[in-house]
Amino acid sequence: MQGLSCYRGENPAFAVPVFRQFDQKKTVAFFREIGIEPKIKNGYYYPASEQAASVLDVLRMEAAYTGVKEIVSCEIKAIKRQGDFFLIRTGTGDFRAKSIIFATGLFASPKSGSDGSALPYIEHFGHHIIDIVPALVPLQCRQSFFKMLAGIRAEVSIRLYINGAETTRERGELQLTDYGISGIPVFQISRYATRALKQKKQVYAQIDFMPDWSFGEVNDLLKLRFCMNAHGKDASQAMIGLCNKKLAEVLLKEAGIDLHIPSKKVPEKQLTRLTKTCVSTSQEAKISRRHRSVRAVWTHARSMQPA
Repeated sequence: MQGLSCYRGENPAFAVPVFRQFDQKKTVAFFREIGIEPKIKNGYYYPASEQAASVLDVLRMEAAYTGVKEIVSCEIKAIKRQGDFFLIRTGTGDFRAKSIIFATGLFASPKSGSDGSALPYIEHFGHHIIDIVPALVPLQCRQSFFKMLAGIRAEVSIRLYINGAETTRERGELQLTDYGISGIPVFQISRYATRALKQKKQVYAQIDFMPDWSFGEVNDLLKLRFCMNAHGKDASQAMIGLCNKKLAEVLLKEAGIDLHIPSKKVPEKQLTRLTKTCVSTSQEAKISRRHRSVRAVWTHARSMQPA
């Protein structure tokens, strides 16, 4: 069963009553019953089809099967209570209902209707809305070399620092895009980052590209590959088989190492620098256009120790 650490709201315990009524086992059983064969990957459930659209498709089919009427492209104009019913006025007519479930989203996707237009109605019925900030979002970075790295994936550990103190950490598959970094571990920490930025706090992320290795182990490995097992290779060739080739080239450049220098001639000081940063660089990144910058630092997590 999932613990409270999996929930990132101001009050994680808010989810407990829900899962007491419909827990993880019941959730998986429900989706299997309506057509989703579950698949576990890195601790998360996915449809065996590996297509997110499958989840939407089976939910819509089940809704139709149980007699739920689906009305789309229907803008709400007003909602009023009339006795035991609600009157919902829309651009395509009026509807009456005994209950209303608001599942409209916030501002995440205006094109699909999540534009915040439902918030006034929610507040009208007495619900309190806290300050809204982005969540489950990528970090947009400014460096031009990200265009070269688009499409690369890597298993990483990522830590988020707020005002210099580590706030949370995640591990999983990082996705490098033409604009920065994405993937589940980035999404998981973004909620804390956006809230801190809203409060005008200093925020940066630190990424460990070799989470299973200690600082000393990485340093020894690089010395082995660049020196003892060089076999006539240059610096870029010495990195082949250790990480993605394009990523290695960018990281070597950021460490100040010529790609074509014989690996045996790379000074020990530069190998130490390569180790410290896990072939790293610093970059400014943004959560969204409406919020301040987040500085995402690529580094080996253990390189924060004094040189």
